[in-house]
Order: sequence, then C-alpha cells, then structure tokens
Amino acid sequence: DTVTVTGSGFTGAVAVYFGSEPAPGLTVEDADHLTAQVPPGTGTVDVRVANAAVESPAVAADAFAYPTGTTGVGAPAVTSLSQTFGPAAGGNVVTIGGTGFTGVTSVAFGGIQSRGITIHSDTAISVTVPAGAAGSVDVTVAGPGGTSAGLPYTYLPLPTVTGLSPASGPQTGGATVAIGGSGFSADSTVRFGGNPATGVTLVSAGELTATAPAGSGTVDVTVTTPCAAASPACGTSAAALAGRFSYLPAPAVTTVSPAFGPTAGGTQVVISGAGFTGATAVRFGTLPAAYTVDSDGTIVATAPAGAAGTVDVTVTGPNGTSAVGPADRFTFGTPPDVTAVSRDAGAAAGGGTVTITGSGFTTATAVWFGAAATTFTVTDDGHITATVPAGAGAVDVTVTAACGTLATAAATSCGTSPISAADRYTYLPLPAVASLSPASGPAPGGTAVTITGTGFTTASAVSFGPAAATAFQVVSDTQITATAPAGSGTADVTVTTSCTGATATSCGTSAAV
Repeated sequence: DTVTVTGSGFTGAVAVYFGSEPAPGLTVEDADHLTAQVPPGTGTVDVRVANAAVESPAVAADAFAYPTGTTGVGAPAVTSLSQTFGPAAGGNVVTIGGTGFTGVTSVAFGGIQSRGITIHSDTAISVTVPAGAAGSVDVTVAGPGGTSAGLPYTYLPLPTVTGLSPASGPQTGGATVAIGGSGFSADSTVRFGGNPATGVTLVSAGELTATAPAGSGTVDVTVTTPCAAASPACGTSAAALAGRFSYLPAPAVTTVSPAFGPTAGGTQVVISGAGFTGATAVRFGTLPAAYTVDSDGTIVATAPAGAAGTVDVTVTGPNGTSAVGPADRFTFGTPPDVTAVSRDAGAAAGGGTVTITGSGFTTATAVWFGAAATTFTVTDDGHITATVPAGAGAVDVTVTAACGTLATAAATSCGTSPISAADRYTYLPLPAVASLSPASGPAPGGTAVTITGTGFTTASAVSFGPAAATAFQVVSDTQITATAPAGSGTADVTVTTSCTGATATSCGTSAAV
C-alpha cells in the first residue's frame, strides 16, 4: 500500500520507518508531504521520517495499524547462517537459510534490528549485520506469522593498538616497529595510514613487529585481523592516540662554509642545516670525515683528503641521509706545482732572487724555502720571483695558494705544492782559506802562492786584497795555486766560488782570516 504522510520539515528526507522497518520507496512531495510504500508488519507502529541527521519523534498522530486477524502464515524458521561470527563493528553481510521468509518484517541480532534486509526467496534472505557488543547473540527472523527461534552468532572484539616502539622513523621507511595491543593473529595485517607495512611478524596475541613503509607526517597505525573461528579478534582496530606514528625528515644541508679546500684535506668546514641531532656520519662524497655536532643545525667537520673536483657533503642520522643538491657542494682544489727553480744552490746567508716556474701561482700567498717563508712577486700563473732567505742544507721550495678564492675565475689552485726533485734548493757553505805558502812576496807581484783550504772546486776568482790574482789554478777542492798581483802592505787573500754546478761544494767569497 502507499500512504501519504503529512507534517513538516520533510525536505531532504531520506527514509521512512514503519516501526523498525524501512519503507521500500518514498517520494517527497513538498516540505509538508511525502508518500511511502508500506513494508510488511503487524500490530500498531509509529511512522517516523528521517533526514541525514535526525528522525521525527514518535507522536500519537504517526500511529499506523496493520490489519489484525489470522494470517494463516506460520512463524519463520532459521536453520543456517553463512557466517556464525563477525566483527563487533558489524557491517558484514550474512545469508540466513530457513523457511517462511516471504513477508519477513525484521531480523534481529540479539535484539538489535538489522535494516539491510534482502529477501531472495522464501528460504533465503541476506542482511547487513548491525554493530554489537563482543559475545554471542541469537539471530531471529520475524514475519507476519511470528518470530523464529534463534541461531547463535558471535561478535568478535576489534583488535586494539595500545603502543608503538619506536613511535617515529624516517620518511623513507624501513624502521622496525613493535606494535603492542590485543587481538593479533598470524594473519593480521598492518597499515601506517593508508600504506601497508611489510615484514609483519606475530610475537604474541598482544604484540606484532612490522617494517614501516615510506610516508610523511603523523599517521595512525591500524591492525586488521581476519575473521576466523579461532581468531581472538576480528576487523580493523580503531585509530588511537597510542597508535600514532610520526615520519621524521632526514637531515638537510643548507650551506657548507668554506665550500672549498685543498686535496690534502684538513679544512675546518661548518655545515649548516637541520636534523643533525644524533648524526652518525658526515661524508665528503664517499669519504668519511671527522665531525662534531654543535647543535641540531650546525656541524663542524674536518675535510678529509680527496681527489681534485667537487663533491656533495652529506649528513647521515637516525632518519636517513641528507639529499644532495647545490647547497652542499665542496670543491677539492688542486695544489700549485713547482717544476723548476732558476738556480738550485746558493750561499747559506741567502740573498739574491730566483725564478720559480710551475703552475697555479695566481692566488699564491706564501713561498717557502724549507720552513722559511720569504718575500715574492707573482709574475703570472706559471712564474714567481722570490728572494732567497738564509738557510742551511738542501730544502724544498714550495708555494702555497689561497683556497678562499677558489670560487673565482682567477683561482687556479688551492693549498701547498707537493715536494719533488724539481723544487730542491741547496744552501752551500762559503769557501774557507786556511793557509798561504808563501805568505809574502815582492811588491811588483809575480809570486806563486799555494792556497790551502776547503770548497775550492768551483772557484771563479782569487783576490789579494782588492786586486785579482794575475792567474790561478784549482788543484783540488782543498788547494789552489795563484800568482800574486802587484801590491803593497798586507792584504787578505780570498777565494770566490760559483754556486751552480753539480760539483759545487761551496758558494760565495771566503771570509778574511
């Protein structure tokens, strides 16, 4: 039958109920009128109109009476349930087998009415299970001829999540998380927000372990336990504060200062960014570096030795490794190179200049003879003129170039040149005169004098006071014969030697003795 219901507020009505049974069809005529088909029923019931939020209250004017009298139809009989258990949240569909289902008016699970009834035939109906409390209830079917006896149906509790350890992990996933709660089985699955976890392992009915998937932000971790006869629970756990998992970002590097240094390493580098607390490694490219964490946003690292070129500086922490980008670049600069020194020996007293040939001299900041720094002038990227400082023995001539200007177009090197055979410089002692034979001669000169001493091999001059000997001959490194020039009084005899040559054993002019 179709009835017209009169009242108010019917705009947006979505259902009409005759008692607990929904009308199979309704039409809203206007805000005060609607028509509805009458579902099967017995006795007198209240007719209620519902929109998405509320139902109309029961009043005397909404009473609807079904005809009384013998229907000739017996009560339904329930003989089977397609499922005898399900989640306490309900929502699963159960097919009920039996007889006398034509004209069924309601199905109840322990007194809780199910509204989603589909009559397939006189012997089969399906219903959507309503929510219920954990435990066993009777399923009954009511029709025009009465109510059936019940068959047992068990509501299984939902699994619960009561704790996570750890409750945070990297956005890239991979963290192994222990999940505490109840109602877990070997078939349970785990989701972090909308993403499934991997490696789910049952420890006990109250603990699972799972590998967190990749994600971001804070998500709810839920456990779903399939419905089975032996399951301790059934369905999906509700979101709970104790089940929140936070995805933490990996460290981030925003600046590297200075952004360059020598291939020999040793540069103190300040790394700025975020997420450095608990850092476990700092790398220049693939090379590990020593470091100190000053704060969550600052690390001081010592650059390792590295090959010439540009690398990314990365920080690794509990939540992963910083992503690479232009802000984290560090350049290992090639050191300058010395390929020749214009003279390879000189007096221990120093003095004079040498020309240093090589490359990478544009940003030179120092020139060294061994450990002694000296003054210099950069002629071009391949040449330097330097003053020879005092020294002793054989030393290496090295050039240091500033790394601080490596980012400029003029910079061609960084650090200190490596030592090599090409940069050797030898400080030679002065020649020394020990004795003269004879030690006197006539004023007109011409006396043949034998000079004994050391360092005579490369002698280039012999002087008697200010006058040069008219002739001399090097007999050995310790002896020279010379012809005295004309003179008067007493004069100092000195020997001057050349500083160059493989045989040089001294350099300069002997002292007067």
